[in-house]
Amino acid sequence: MFGLQRKRIWVVCCAVACVCASTVAVAGQGSVAVTSGSPVPASAQYWPAYYGFIHAHTAYSIDYHGDKSDTPAVAFQYARDTAGLDWMAVSDHAESYIGQASWTATKEAADDYTVDGSFVAFRAFEYSNSMQGHVCVVNTESWTNWEKDHLISYFFDWLANYPEAVATFNHPGSYDIFNNEFYHFNYRSDIAPMMVGLEMLNSGSKFDSRDKGYDGQVSFLDEAIQKGWWLGSVSGDDAHDRVWGTRDVSRTGVLAEGLTRADLIDAFRARRFFTSEDSNAYVSFQMNGAEMGSRLTVHSAPTLNVYFSDPDGEAWTGLKVYKNGVVVAEESFNDAGAGTADVAVPLPSGTDYYYVRVEQSDGQRIQPAPIWLTRSATATVAAE
Repeated sequence: MFGLQRKRIWVVCCAVACVCASTVAVAGQGSVAVTSGSPVPASAQYWPAYYGFIHAHTAYSIDYHGDKSDTPAVAFQYARDTAGLDWMAVSDHAESYIGQASWTATKEAADDYTVDGSFVAFRAFEYSNSMQGHVCVVNTESWTNWEKDHLISYFFDWLANYPEAVATFNHPGSYDIFNNEFYHFNYRSDIAPMMVGLEMLNSGSKFDSRDKGYDGQVSFLDEAIQKGWWLGSVSGDDAHDRVWGTRDVSRTGVLAEGLTRADLIDAFRARRFFTSEDSNAYVSFQMNGAEMGSRLTVHSAPTLNVYFSDPDGEAWTGLKVYKNGVVVAEESFNDAGAGTADVAVPLPSGTDYYYVRVEQSDGQRIQPAPIWLTRSATATVAAE
């Protein structure tokens, strides 16, 4: 169980860090230079991160395993006081709702437990189609379910009417019995702004469980991105018992202007978030000062910058760089709590996307949302 007084002031113990730098080059792909023991860089605009998850259930879901008195109010209090989360969304299965009563009660509980700067609670719902996939939806005044919208394409039609929504593809691969879960991420431009994330972590699972998508070549996240979606990786607790945030330590870390609903929603819509197998690790992933989730036009070969730290002083031991879903560079190192990496990458021929995974000594990994780079039409071959 996590302590109630989660640190909000991060201390980097540079005195005990192994301050060193190393470089690995990959032919045609660029290089990685890592410096351990680095202080928080001035470019880390969003500091600290805010930790929580969108996907959680209560007794309002028919398949909930816990006490039937476990309402959203109980979940929010537990998340705040026992798990030490900064924010959480309760997203019960919408087919379990009895009229508007459950939906209204969830909103009232979320409003009661939201205190700006301290804890943010969201009302959400999960569209749960047992043959075509599950999706969590936050920030709408209405809801739907598979009984109203039988096919996930009908649900997508519904979602297109709610541009304020934030939604995630949940645990892909779990409901593909007819080989058409999410229609294997066939792209829909009308809902692309609202679909912000995909669960690479769920119910205590690790990245490995989602690293081979429907095609078996790249991860589910990469497969969706390569179909045209603008997505980051999220962690879904998916608790069906009174263990919200304490069954495992995975979190979604959000880089927001502040701890308010509006700030968190803005950050989600910008894809400014990361998935972490650690409860409080921090990563900033930038290019030209623009954070994770950015889509940029570049005129010359860029350098991606990564900063990583852990307030508990846990050692960091490795970093992998992914280009279009494939590892193109990696580096092993050893530090004591923090480090930076500068990743030199070639000028893209068209549009490429990059992300990183940073690993700690206990094997826990953190993955920020990608950065998309498009070559400027005015750039010259000489720039490479």
